[in-house]
Amino acid sequence: MSDLSGAKRVCRYLGGALRRHSCRAVMIEGHYIDRDHMDDHSVYHSSALSAPPNYCQRLHFFNISEGELVTRLNQLHATPRKSRSTALSAFSDEHYIGFSVIRPLRTSPFGRTVIRPLPNPDLIVTPAPPKPVANELEGWYIQKPRKHFVHVWGLTLRVRGVAWQQQDSGVSACATMAVWMTLQQMGSQEQIGFASPAAITLEAGSSALPFGRVFPSEGLTSGQMARALSQFGLPPKWIRTSSQSRTLQLIGASLRSRIPPILLLDDEPNGRRHTVVAVGLVRGQPPSGKGRHTDFAESVAGVLVHDDRVGPDVFCAFSFPSNQARNDLADSLEYRSPPSTASDSCSANSGRDGRLGSRGLGQVPSTGLQICVDDEGVQRFLDPNGMTSSDGAVSADILKRFESWKIKALLVPLHGKIRVAFPGLLALRARLEFALDLRSDERGAKWQTSTHSGVFYVSRGHRYVAQMLDRVSDPSQVAEQTRQWILPRYLGVLTFRFGGEVQMEVLVDTTSAPYDPQISRVVLYSEDCSSALTAKVSQTVRRTESPLSNVPLDIFGCKSARD
Repeated sequence: MSDLSGAKRVCRYLGGALRRHSCRAVMIEGHYIDRDHMDDHSVYHSSALSAPPNYCQRLHFFNISEGELVTRLNQLHATPRKSRSTALSAFSDEHYIGFSVIRPLRTSPFGRTVIRPLPNPDLIVTPAPPKPVANELEGWYIQKPRKHFVHVWGLTLRVRGVAWQQQDSGVSACATMAVWMTLQQMGSQEQIGFASPAAITLEAGSSALPFGRVFPSEGLTSGQMARALSQFGLPPKWIRTSSQSRTLQLIGASLRSRIPPILLLDDEPNGRRHTVVAVGLVRGQPPSGKGRHTDFAESVAGVLVHDDRVGPDVFCAFSFPSNQARNDLADSLEYRSPPSTASDSCSANSGRDGRLGSRGLGQVPSTGLQICVDDEGVQRFLDPNGMTSSDGAVSADILKRFESWKIKALLVPLHGKIRVAFPGLLALRARLEFALDLRSDERGAKWQTSTHSGVFYVSRGHRYVAQMLDRVSDPSQVAEQTRQWILPRYLGVLTFRFGGEVQMEVLVDTTSAPYDPQISRVVLYSEDCSSALTAKVSQTVRRTESPLSNVPLDIFGCKSARD
């Protein structure tokens, strides 16, 4: 007898996401050949006595009514061929929400699903002044999520988003799906082969079989995940977490670099492990004050993850308001999450206790993560009036919609040429902050403006120069000054902001030795190149004891100092 509660939970979560997108029409593609399901079917499902079909259905979601949808599609058919592509792009951006492949599997029907993120797919991870979180998920999404093309009625529609898929506990568990989701996104920027869940599980099990056999999959160890990523050309950097601030900075750097990091979660008291993929960060209320040095992590309230048990863009909080009250209430409730399904198996050595979250919400560790397993919990969390009970403590209704985990490590897939990875860039940025006296107590009086360590990320060298054309006031200046630049294929960018007028970016050669990272150039962007602040920053960089004194310095006038 099949347990369908896992599929129902995903259905409810996807339903909530579609409501937030104002979905009004669903188009059903009755016979759809999905490459991932075909590969999984040939490797595993086809050998069953009652084998499921090897084809699927696909649902397409639109934010206009059925009648208007048919009318608009007919108009697109009648559009001249030369202008049809532009019309299709405009229609997709305005009305196409995304799609979901429905597999013929009873307990895990949701296959490759792409839903465009809220509020739009082009938000980037940047420390622009955020607004307080209020009744909607405002924040930063992974920069330039992959563009997916779909063919409907002879028309080609597009949607940007990070692909998500539900685990089936036969071919894949959560670790396999996390690797699959990451490779789906990375496939748009690196040359990697086709990676179905079955192919990933086979690659991971080719060197070690801790459970004795590959299928049915009982999860992957972190070593097996690393091997699978390496086999597809993206050897990962394994990063142990230490503090919430550092973890947030590393996640933000990865997202800004167009890389969705894999979060390895742990629940030691119950012997459970789980794996999710971070795809965005949620804004919080940042600290303010003139002359204060602020950090990117101080503006973040939570993270959006793809969780194969729950759905795409799942909201996770790092802590609840009034932690002590929350902990006291949690201890008294001894809360346990609702029963899980057989398809909720997690990564290697996960507990098989039949519960989605079997840990009482006690004290949250420094790298703790509260995963919202109920779509309604997101709205309740973001509603100040729905968060607390009459005594001011976090309400029991909120607690039962979240489960507590600890982020044990990050697994970040990288091109083999990148040797100075995100931890090395973070350490270099900290050394520069100290050398430039950005964090001293007297710095506020010294600069007479707020400073911000900003973000750091990895970019293609040519892409960084191309983006400069949109930032500077005089594009011809870019052509003139960058003509003699010699940049690596992968460039580390460390950002320092001085008020809203000047931004300094230190360009690092990530292909250099990690123990001796080489700085290629220093670039200053200023709204007024002749201002006193610009001159002061330039003098600080050029002073004798500065580690940047011998590095080439370029100054560009720009429309806005913010990247």
